[in-house]
Amino acid sequence: MQLIDRRLVYSATDLVAFLECRHLANLERAAVLHDLKRPFRDDPVLDRLARRGREYEARFLESLGAENLGIREIRPPDTVSPSRVVESEHAATLQAMRDGVDVIYQAVLLGDRRLGYADFLRRVEKPSDLGSWSYEVWDTKLARQPTAPAVLQISMYSDLLGRMQGRPPERMHLVLGGVARRTESLRVADYGAYYRLVTRQFETLLDDPESAFPISTKPEPMQHCDFCRWNQECRAQWRREDDLALVANLTSRQRRALHAIDVTTRRGLADPSRPLPEQLDGVSPDSLARVQAQAAIQVRGEGRVISERILPERDRQDVVVPDRGLWLLPEPSPGDLFLDLEGDPFYGSDEIDGIDYLFGVIEPGQTDAAGDPAFHAFWSIADGTVTPAAERKAFEDCIDLIM
Repeated sequence: MQLIDRRLVYSATDLVAFLECRHLANLERAAVLHDLKRPFRDDPVLDRLARRGREYEARFLESLGAENLGIREIRPPDTVSPSRVVESEHAATLQAMRDGVDVIYQAVLLGDRRLGYADFLRRVEKPSDLGSWSYEVWDTKLARQPTAPAVLQISMYSDLLGRMQGRPPERMHLVLGGVARRTESLRVADYGAYYRLVTRQFETLLDDPESAFPISTKPEPMQHCDFCRWNQECRAQWRREDDLALVANLTSRQRRALHAIDVTTRRGLADPSRPLPEQLDGVSPDSLARVQAQAAIQVRGEGRVISERILPERDRQDVVVPDRGLWLLPEPSPGDLFLDLEGDPFYGSDEIDGIDYLFGVIEPGQTDAAGDPAFHAFWSIADGTVTPAAERKAFEDCIDLIM
């Protein structure tokens, strides 16, 4: 989000963030309107993923040039334009569209309170206010399948593009990653209703002055936390408030059910003097007992890692239930092998997506010179470099050992 001519303008990234976490949307709004400092997150994995995305985008741009298509670049890739230049970049995009350029790279789409940075706009021979032609959105993604956030993003770009050219585009396109590098073309109209619903809900939140600052929402644990810049701030808040989010393996449904009976802290859940109801909405008695025991052991640990063996599960006849927990493991055998693979999911070549660079096997039935279980390491390295051919050789050697 940013202010343009004193208007709060949001991007597709902000819209996706709202779907992931309402608290995140409120934090980002407060950062713009109330000078809440955005944290800097140093994440080498995300940085590498972003770099690979830029490289993939650059390769696709090169392939368009090889088709002898006229290309006009509007702005530097992978940057966020400051508010003072957004409108001029938007005007340059519109001029390129009026000129009928084949491909517009890094187009800036602006309308009302929405701002989009489209990787590519490609000309199609369908009439619009521009003339006998119009444009459709093309976006490059490293993912090998279309994702909901990516579709929502290009839906927003297509909406803004339609307003600029006076005709909604018929299709939108995702240039997917991986060895296949296929293009997924989607009908804009198929996703329009959902896109409009989400934007209405998001703009209702943005227009609510009561929840702006101080922020009325609280962070809740979810998958997006792993990628969020506010992750450490939210975790610090959980620690200060001893929030239920600190209880390991607690599900969102269990957390909501406990909140409904005013159990909101880890210590409150662990307190043996406070009896919990035998049945909570959507939470079985066994599940409730497990999360309470988990909270209790974490509170007792107080910064130390301690453990307890959970008694075997028994059925209604008090018979141990087979194939649960440690009962799933076979009896130890001298022939046991413990296999561990180390891989790089970001490795890319013309042959494969991702690579396993180490096949490691511990063999307790054999010992090394120090008397420890033997360790066998099969590396996917040839001439000092990880290669697909070396991975194949390491895999075959590992299987030979197992056999």
